[in-house]
Amino acid sequence: MEIQLREYQSDFVLKIKQSIHAGNKRVIACAATGSGKAVCIASIAKSAMAKGNKVVVILPRRSLVLQLSDTFKYYGIKHGIIMSNVAEFRHEKCQIVSVDTYIARVANGRIDHIEGQLLCVDEFHTQCTEKKYELFRKYPVVVSFSATPIAPKNAPLNVFYDDIVESISMKELIKQGYLVPLRYYCPADFHSDKVKINRDGEYNDTALREYIDSKLKDNEGNAMLVGDVYKNWKRLASKRQTVIFCSTQAHAQQVTSEFISHGVKSEYVDCYTPDEDRKIIFDATANGTNQVIVNVGIISMGTDIPILSCVVLACPTNSISKYLQCIGRTTRLHETKKDALVIDHCGTVSKLGFADDTQYWSLDGKTTPEAKKKAADEEKKEPKTIVCKECQFVYKSRRDCPQCGFLNVAMGDKIPHHEQDLIEIKKAEKKREDTPAQKKDFYARLLFIAKQKGYKRGWADHNFKGKYGHWAKTKNGITPLPPDEEFTKYLKFIQIRSAKR
Repeated sequence: MEIQLREYQSDFVLKIKQSIHAGNKRVIACAATGSGKAVCIASIAKSAMAKGNKVVVILPRRSLVLQLSDTFKYYGIKHGIIMSNVAEFRHEKCQIVSVDTYIARVANGRIDHIEGQLLCVDEFHTQCTEKKYELFRKYPVVVSFSATPIAPKNAPLNVFYDDIVESISMKELIKQGYLVPLRYYCPADFHSDKVKINRDGEYNDTALREYIDSKLKDNEGNAMLVGDVYKNWKRLASKRQTVIFCSTQAHAQQVTSEFISHGVKSEYVDCYTPDEDRKIIFDATANGTNQVIVNVGIISMGTDIPILSCVVLACPTNSISKYLQCIGRTTRLHETKKDALVIDHCGTVSKLGFADDTQYWSLDGKTTPEAKKKAADEEKKEPKTIVCKECQFVYKSRRDCPQCGFLNVAMGDKIPHHEQDLIEIKKAEKKREDTPAQKKDFYARLLFIAKQKGYKRGWADHNFKGKYGHWAKTKNGITPLPPDEEFTKYLKFIQIRSAKR
């Protein structure tokens, strides 16, 4: 079957190829959860195979291997699977591989590497180790996909990767109707700011466990956080298929027991739940037999249950990556839902913002995405979130709650915002538009550089659009021209922009 890409997916795949043609052989492809990374991987793999190249796709979990295999089968892409307890077909030009199986077989000397000209890595943010980089270096071209391109401990990605290519934003995906809008509630009095932070910027496990334990029960033994989770879920989302993220296994088991005691069909999964049982639970949730899944971190990556329309954050996190991965479980379209709820018991939304806010990724690892986002919000004077005192709905930029109408900011009081000195903004002078002849001249010089550097025509097309905002109207019959002084300056600007990105 022919692969039909949405417009933004087609643009994303084109940008990845243009980055490779521009000389970047190790590219990060960043796309929001629910944007359709699997079909983009399928398109890239099919295109590479059509040119006679062998393709290897690496994934971090068995379930993801099988999901991608189903996608490839649907589009008629012949492939083998390399994973324990699965029959292998090594003659196929494409191999979908479990990374754990791959690493184990290299370690025990069974193989050196799986041959291929193109390596695609999915959920690469979980695979940023020197041992895996050493393996990845055996491939001429590497394209690594993730919704949250952040290495553990915010390690620099440019030790291996050359470029980050971003797809359409989550906000735009929601606006275009490809993802459901999100509504946020912060009902609990839960503050984890005093919990110790590790070197990687996340909460210390031991300190967090102690803090959670202190919140589970009061001095008289009455359930606090657990009861609060159920009480608010019943008030806000009792009809919704829900996933709940907890901090510890004990906490998750207590939450599960609380929901079951109230007659809510709920299941608990952890890293010890067998794959077969996990699949049964996921399928039961997808078809409505089960309503609530409680877990610690198992469902924060790669789980596709579109019917989920509520996520409960009962585990504090200081990581934008973990936060977005958790919320991403509920944003997919489904016939039974028109939006998704985020019930935040830990102040994460106030700290990290809305999931569809602009995110700031980088290759250098010098500043965390969280810090970059905070600085950008302050620079733009972005409004702060307001939690309604009446219904706990979270919103911005107004005095009254859009959900219940309660006046949270009295008339005359300032609406909360990021403090920033105001500066005068002058109207920019209208820039003179280049004539068709000047545009043709610019395109001709791009063609000259592309030919000189061995780039394909797509590099010239991409940079022409980057300057003028549209594709070149005349492409055929243009004789390449050597760069003049003005063009050389612009070329340097392109190189600096690419380096900063």
